[in-house]
Amino acid sequence: MNFHLLVRQILVIFNGERTIAAPYHLLKGKKSSQTLEDVALFHLHNFYRILPQLERAVYEQAILQLEQEGVLTISNDKSYRIEPMPLVSYHFNGWRYQGLEAIFFKRLQLTVQTLSQHQAQDMKFAPVVSDTTIQQFTRQFLQQATYQQGELSAKLYQEIVTTLKQTIMTEDQRMLISYRLSGYEQPAQTLRQLALATNHTVLDVQLLLIEALHIWLDTLDTPLLFALRQGCVSEQALTETAAKTNVLLEQGYTFEQICHYRHLKASTIQDHIVEIARNMASFDVTPYIDSATLQRVHQVVRQMQTKRLKVLHEQTGLPYFQIRLALTREG
Repeated sequence: MNFHLLVRQILVIFNGERTIAAPYHLLKGKKSSQTLEDVALFHLHNFYRILPQLERAVYEQAILQLEQEGVLTISNDKSYRIEPMPLVSYHFNGWRYQGLEAIFFKRLQLTVQTLSQHQAQDMKFAPVVSDTTIQQFTRQFLQQATYQQGELSAKLYQEIVTTLKQTIMTEDQRMLISYRLSGYEQPAQTLRQLALATNHTVLDVQLLLIEALHIWLDTLDTPLLFALRQGCVSEQALTETAAKTNVLLEQGYTFEQICHYRHLKASTIQDHIVEIARNMASFDVTPYIDSATLQRVHQVVRQMQTKRLKVLHEQTGLPYFQIRLALTREG
Protein backbone atom coordinates (compact mmCIF):
# COMPACT_ATOMS: atom_id res chain seq x y z
CA MET A 1 0.00 0.00 0.00
CA ASN A 2 1.23 3.46 -0.87
CA PHE A 3 -0.14 6.58 0.78
CA HIS A 4 0.58 9.01 -2.03
CA LEU A 5 -1.12 6.69 -4.55
CA LEU A 6 -4.14 6.50 -2.24
CA VAL A 7 -4.26 10.31 -2.21
CA ARG A 8 -3.97 10.34 -5.99
CA GLN A 9 -6.91 7.96 -6.33
CA ILE A 10 -9.10 10.16 -4.15
CA LEU A 11 -8.10 13.22 -6.19
CA VAL A 12 -9.06 11.33 -9.36
CA ILE A 13 -12.46 10.47 -7.86
CA PHE A 14 -13.04 14.13 -6.93
CA ASN A 15 -12.19 14.89 -10.58
CA GLY A 16 -11.02 18.41 -9.83
CA GLU A 17 -14.41 19.42 -8.42
CA ARG A 18 -13.04 20.09 -4.96
CA THR A 19 -9.90 21.85 -3.72
CA ILE A 20 -6.58 20.10 -3.19
CA ALA A 21 -7.31 19.95 0.56
CA ALA A 22 -10.48 17.85 0.20
CA PRO A 23 -8.77 14.44 0.48
CA TYR A 24 -7.00 15.57 3.65
CA HIS A 25 -10.30 16.48 5.33
CA LEU A 26 -11.82 13.21 4.12
CA LEU A 27 -9.02 11.02 5.48
CA LYS A 28 -9.01 12.84 8.85
CA GLY A 29 -12.79 12.58 9.07
CA LYS A 30 -13.66 16.26 9.34
CA LYS A 31 -17.28 16.61 10.42
CA SER A 32 -17.99 19.73 8.38
CA SER A 33 -21.08 19.81 6.15
CA GLN A 34 -18.82 20.07 3.09
CA THR A 35 -16.78 16.96 3.87
CA LEU A 36 -19.84 14.94 4.83
CA GLU A 37 -21.54 15.94 1.59
CA ASP A 38 -18.41 15.00 -0.35
CA VAL A 39 -18.52 11.53 1.20
CA ALA A 40 -22.05 11.00 -0.08
CA LEU A 41 -21.78 12.73 -3.47
CA PHE A 42 -18.56 11.00 -4.52
CA HIS A 43 -19.23 7.67 -2.74
CA LEU A 44 -16.14 7.93 -0.57
CA HIS A 45 -17.51 6.29 2.59
CA ASN A 46 -14.71 3.70 2.67
CA PHE A 47 -12.01 6.36 3.07
CA TYR A 48 -13.74 8.57 5.63
CA ARG A 49 -11.69 9.00 8.82
CA ILE A 50 -9.30 6.15 8.16
CA LEU A 51 -6.43 8.41 9.33
CA PRO A 52 -7.84 10.64 12.09
CA GLN A 53 -4.31 11.52 13.27
CA LEU A 54 -2.98 12.43 9.80
CA GLU A 55 -0.67 15.44 9.98
CA ARG A 56 -1.07 18.19 7.40
CA ALA A 57 2.66 18.19 6.66
CA VAL A 58 2.57 14.49 5.77
CA TYR A 59 -0.36 15.05 3.42
CA GLU A 60 1.36 18.02 1.78
CA GLN A 61 4.46 15.90 1.23
CA ALA A 62 2.34 13.38 -0.69
CA ILE A 63 0.89 16.23 -2.77
CA LEU A 64 4.41 17.49 -3.50
CA GLN A 65 5.46 14.03 -4.60
CA LEU A 66 2.54 13.85 -7.06
CA GLU A 67 3.53 17.26 -8.43
CA GLN A 68 7.13 16.16 -8.85
CA GLU A 69 5.96 13.05 -10.70
CA GLY A 70 4.16 15.33 -13.15
CA VAL A 71 0.69 13.85 -12.58
CA LEU A 72 -0.72 16.75 -10.54
CA THR A 73 -1.01 20.46 -11.31
CA ILE A 74 -2.31 22.91 -8.70
CA SER A 75 -3.70 26.36 -9.52
CA ASN A 76 -3.41 29.48 -7.38
CA ASP A 77 -7.02 29.06 -6.22
CA LYS A 78 -6.15 25.55 -4.89
CA SER A 79 -8.07 23.82 -7.68
CA TYR A 80 -6.14 21.09 -9.49
CA ARG A 81 -5.80 18.81 -12.48
CA ILE A 82 -4.82 15.18 -12.01
CA GLU A 83 -3.78 12.56 -14.54
CA PRO A 84 -6.26 9.65 -14.61
CA MET A 85 -5.21 6.28 -13.24
CA PRO A 86 -6.77 2.80 -12.93
CA LEU A 87 -8.63 2.74 -9.62
CA VAL A 88 -7.35 0.31 -7.00
CA SER A 89 -9.84 -1.81 -5.06
CA TYR A 90 -9.23 -0.95 -1.41
CA HIS A 91 -11.05 -2.70 1.42
CA PHE A 92 -11.32 0.08 3.98
CA ASN A 93 -14.61 0.61 5.79
CA GLY A 94 -13.91 4.03 7.26
CA TRP A 95 -17.50 5.19 7.58
CA ARG A 96 -18.33 2.17 9.71
CA TYR A 97 -15.33 2.23 12.05
CA GLN A 98 -14.05 5.84 11.98
CA GLY A 99 -10.83 4.99 13.78
CA LEU A 100 -12.48 2.71 16.34
CA GLU A 101 -10.63 -0.30 14.94
CA ALA A 102 -7.66 0.96 16.98
CA ILE A 103 -9.64 0.40 20.19
CA PHE A 104 -10.46 -3.18 19.20
CA PHE A 105 -6.82 -3.92 18.42
CA LYS A 106 -5.53 -2.39 21.65
CA ARG A 107 -7.97 -4.55 23.59
CA LEU A 108 -6.76 -7.60 21.70
CA GLN A 109 -3.09 -6.70 22.24
CA LEU A 110 -3.56 -6.33 25.98
CA THR A 111 -5.69 -9.48 26.21
CA VAL A 112 -3.11 -11.60 24.37
CA GLN A 113 -0.29 -10.18 26.48
CA THR A 114 -2.15 -10.80 29.75
CA LEU A 115 -3.05 -14.39 28.82
CA SER A 116 0.54 -15.09 27.80
CA GLN A 117 1.87 -13.73 31.09
CA HIS A 118 -0.72 -15.74 33.00
CA GLN A 119 0.36 -18.95 31.28
CA ALA A 120 3.95 -18.16 32.21
CA GLN A 121 2.81 -17.53 35.80
CA ASP A 122 4.31 -14.08 35.75
CA MET A 123 1.67 -11.40 36.28
CA LYS A 124 4.17 -8.63 37.07
CA PHE A 125 4.50 -6.92 33.70
CA ALA A 126 4.19 -3.53 32.05
CA PRO A 127 0.98 -3.51 29.96
CA VAL A 128 1.48 -2.78 26.27
CA VAL A 129 -1.50 -0.41 26.42
CA SER A 130 -1.40 2.46 28.91
CA ASP A 131 -4.95 3.70 28.26
CA THR A 132 -6.85 3.08 31.51
CA THR A 133 -10.18 2.72 29.69
CA ILE A 134 -8.73 -0.09 27.57
CA GLN A 135 -7.21 -1.67 30.68
CA GLN A 136 -10.53 -1.60 32.52
CA PHE A 137 -12.44 -3.10 29.57
CA THR A 138 -9.84 -5.85 29.15
CA ARG A 139 -9.85 -6.65 32.87
CA GLN A 140 -13.65 -7.05 32.83
CA PHE A 141 -13.50 -9.12 29.65
CA LEU A 142 -10.95 -11.51 31.14
CA GLN A 143 -12.84 -11.85 34.41
CA GLN A 144 -16.13 -12.59 32.64
CA ALA A 145 -14.36 -15.16 30.46
CA THR A 146 -12.86 -16.78 33.61
CA TYR A 147 -9.35 -16.66 32.22
CA GLN A 148 -7.88 -18.12 35.42
CA GLN A 149 -9.16 -21.56 34.41
CA GLY A 150 -6.58 -21.66 31.62
CA GLU A 151 -8.85 -22.52 28.68
CA LEU A 152 -9.29 -18.98 27.34
CA SER A 153 -5.86 -18.76 25.68
CA ALA A 154 -6.46 -21.79 23.46
CA LYS A 155 -9.97 -20.65 22.55
CA LEU A 156 -8.87 -17.13 21.66
CA TYR A 157 -5.88 -18.41 19.69
CA GLN A 158 -8.16 -20.70 17.69
CA GLU A 159 -10.57 -17.85 16.97
CA ILE A 160 -7.75 -15.58 15.81
CA VAL A 161 -6.19 -18.18 13.50
CA THR A 162 -9.50 -19.37 12.05
CA THR A 163 -11.03 -15.96 11.41
CA LEU A 164 -7.86 -14.50 9.90
CA LYS A 165 -7.64 -17.41 7.44
CA GLN A 166 -11.26 -16.86 6.40
CA THR A 167 -10.76 -13.22 5.38
CA ILE A 168 -9.71 -11.80 2.02
CA MET A 169 -6.71 -9.97 3.52
CA THR A 170 -3.26 -10.76 2.16
CA GLU A 171 -0.80 -13.06 3.87
CA ASP A 172 1.39 -10.00 4.56
CA GLN A 173 -1.51 -8.40 6.41
CA ARG A 174 -2.09 -11.53 8.49
CA MET A 175 1.58 -11.56 9.43
CA LEU A 176 1.42 -7.84 10.22
CA ILE A 177 -1.34 -8.43 12.75
CA SER A 178 0.58 -11.28 14.37
CA TYR A 179 3.80 -9.24 14.60
CA ARG A 180 1.89 -6.49 16.42
CA LEU A 181 0.84 -8.91 19.18
CA SER A 182 3.16 -9.51 22.12
CA GLY A 183 3.58 -12.42 24.49
CA TYR A 184 5.71 -13.52 27.41
CA GLU A 185 9.27 -12.36 26.67
CA GLN A 186 8.18 -11.77 23.06
CA PRO A 187 7.58 -8.04 22.54
CA ALA A 188 5.51 -6.90 19.59
CA GLN A 189 7.30 -5.21 16.73
CA THR A 190 6.69 -1.49 16.34
CA LEU A 191 5.34 0.01 13.13
CA ARG A 192 8.76 1.54 12.53
CA GLN A 193 10.48 -1.84 12.85
CA LEU A 194 7.98 -3.39 10.45
CA ALA A 195 8.43 -0.52 8.01
CA LEU A 196 12.21 -1.02 7.98
CA ALA A 197 11.84 -4.78 7.56
CA THR A 198 9.44 -4.44 4.61
CA ASN A 199 10.98 -1.36 2.98
CA HIS A 200 7.78 0.67 3.45
CA THR A 201 7.08 3.94 5.20
CA VAL A 202 5.51 3.84 8.65
CA LEU A 203 2.32 5.38 7.21
CA ASP A 204 2.11 2.73 4.49
CA VAL A 205 2.41 -0.03 7.10
CA GLN A 206 -0.23 1.71 9.21
CA LEU A 207 -2.60 1.78 6.22
CA LEU A 208 -2.02 -1.92 5.58
CA LEU A 209 -2.87 -2.66 9.20
CA ILE A 210 -5.98 -0.47 9.21
CA GLU A 211 -7.29 -2.11 6.04
CA ALA A 212 -6.59 -5.55 7.52
CA LEU A 213 -8.47 -4.66 10.71
CA HIS A 214 -11.46 -3.37 8.72
CA ILE A 215 -11.57 -6.59 6.70
CA TRP A 216 -11.30 -8.64 9.88
CA LEU A 217 -13.88 -6.67 11.85
CA ASP A 218 -16.36 -6.91 8.99
CA THR A 219 -16.39 -10.71 9.25
CA LEU A 220 -16.03 -11.36 12.99
CA ASP A 221 -18.74 -13.58 14.45
CA THR A 222 -16.84 -15.73 16.98
CA PRO A 223 -17.79 -15.04 20.62
CA LEU A 224 -14.50 -13.85 22.12
CA LEU A 225 -13.36 -11.58 19.28
CA PHE A 226 -16.89 -10.28 18.80
CA ALA A 227 -16.94 -9.33 22.49
CA LEU A 228 -13.68 -7.42 22.06
CA ARG A 229 -15.25 -5.56 19.12
CA GLN A 230 -18.03 -4.18 21.37
CA GLY A 231 -18.62 -0.46 20.76
CA CYS A 232 -16.14 -0.32 17.87
CA VAL A 233 -18.73 0.26 15.14
CA SER A 234 -19.84 3.84 14.56
CA GLU A 235 -23.64 3.88 14.75
CA GLN A 236 -24.15 7.65 14.70
CA ALA A 237 -25.57 8.43 11.26
CA LEU A 238 -26.11 12.10 12.12
CA THR A 239 -23.92 14.58 13.93
CA GLU A 240 -25.24 15.43 17.38
CA THR A 241 -26.45 18.88 16.38
CA ALA A 242 -28.22 17.63 13.22
CA ALA A 243 -29.89 14.92 15.29
CA LYS A 244 -31.36 17.59 17.59
CA THR A 245 -32.77 19.44 14.59
CA ASN A 246 -34.22 16.19 13.27
CA VAL A 247 -36.04 15.59 16.56
CA LEU A 248 -37.68 19.01 16.27
CA LEU A 249 -38.65 18.36 12.64
CA GLU A 250 -40.25 15.07 13.64
CA GLN A 251 -42.19 16.95 16.33
CA GLY A 252 -43.64 19.24 13.66
CA TYR A 253 -41.60 22.40 14.25
CA THR A 254 -41.30 24.68 11.20
CA PHE A 255 -37.95 25.81 9.80
CA GLU A 256 -38.37 29.27 11.34
CA GLN A 257 -39.41 27.85 14.69
CA ILE A 258 -36.32 25.62 14.81
CA CYS A 259 -34.03 28.57 14.06
CA HIS A 260 -35.63 30.53 16.90
CA TYR A 261 -35.76 27.60 19.32
CA ARG A 262 -32.13 26.59 18.78
CA HIS A 263 -30.76 30.14 18.44
CA LEU A 264 -29.03 29.18 15.21
CA LYS A 265 -28.68 30.86 11.84
CA ALA A 266 -30.89 29.74 8.96
CA SER A 267 -27.82 28.52 7.05
CA THR A 268 -26.88 26.23 9.95
CA ILE A 269 -30.34 24.65 10.05
CA GLN A 270 -30.14 24.25 6.28
CA ASP A 271 -26.88 22.34 6.77
CA HIS A 272 -28.69 20.07 9.23
CA ILE A 273 -31.57 19.42 6.84
CA VAL A 274 -29.17 18.51 4.04
CA GLU A 275 -27.32 16.15 6.40
CA ILE A 276 -30.60 14.54 7.46
CA ALA A 277 -31.72 14.13 3.84
CA ARG A 278 -28.36 12.64 2.90
CA ASN A 279 -28.47 10.03 5.66
CA MET A 280 -32.18 9.22 5.77
CA ALA A 281 -33.70 8.03 2.49
CA SER A 282 -37.19 8.30 3.99
CA PHE A 283 -36.80 12.02 4.78
CA ASP A 284 -39.28 14.12 2.77
CA VAL A 285 -37.50 16.96 0.95
CA THR A 286 -40.60 18.29 -0.85
CA PRO A 287 -41.30 21.00 1.77
CA TYR A 288 -38.05 22.59 0.60
CA ILE A 289 -37.83 21.62 -3.08
CA ASP A 290 -40.62 20.43 -5.38
CA SER A 291 -40.36 17.48 -7.73
CA ALA A 292 -40.00 19.57 -10.91
CA THR A 293 -37.10 21.56 -9.46
CA LEU A 294 -35.49 18.34 -8.25
CA GLN A 295 -35.64 16.89 -11.76
CA ARG A 296 -34.25 20.11 -13.19
CA VAL A 297 -31.14 19.96 -11.00
CA HIS A 298 -30.58 16.30 -11.87
CA GLN A 299 -30.84 17.10 -15.57
CA VAL A 300 -28.24 19.86 -15.32
CA VAL A 301 -25.91 17.55 -13.38
CA ARG A 302 -26.10 15.01 -16.20
CA GLN A 303 -25.71 17.62 -18.93
CA MET A 304 -22.80 19.46 -17.34
CA GLN A 305 -21.17 16.33 -15.85
CA THR A 306 -20.43 18.18 -12.64
CA LYS A 307 -21.51 18.41 -9.01
CA ARG A 308 -19.91 21.79 -8.38
CA LEU A 309 -22.43 23.89 -6.51
CA LYS A 310 -21.27 27.15 -8.10
CA VAL A 311 -21.71 25.79 -11.64
CA LEU A 312 -25.11 24.31 -10.83
CA HIS A 313 -26.17 27.58 -9.21
CA GLU A 314 -25.12 29.57 -12.29
CA GLN A 315 -26.94 27.18 -14.61
CA THR A 316 -30.18 26.94 -12.64
CA GLY A 317 -30.37 30.17 -10.65
CA LEU A 318 -31.56 28.12 -7.69
CA PRO A 319 -30.49 28.69 -4.07
CA TYR A 320 -27.54 26.59 -2.93
CA PHE A 321 -29.74 24.98 -0.28
CA GLN A 322 -32.11 23.52 -2.88
CA ILE A 323 -29.23 22.33 -5.06
CA ARG A 324 -27.60 20.56 -2.12
CA LEU A 325 -30.91 18.92 -1.26
CA ALA A 326 -31.39 17.81 -4.86
CA LEU A 327 -27.96 16.18 -4.85
CA THR A 328 -29.00 14.02 -1.90
CA ARG A 329 -31.70 12.60 -4.17
CA GLU A 330 -29.60 12.42 -7.31
CA GLY A 331 -31.38 10.36 -9.94
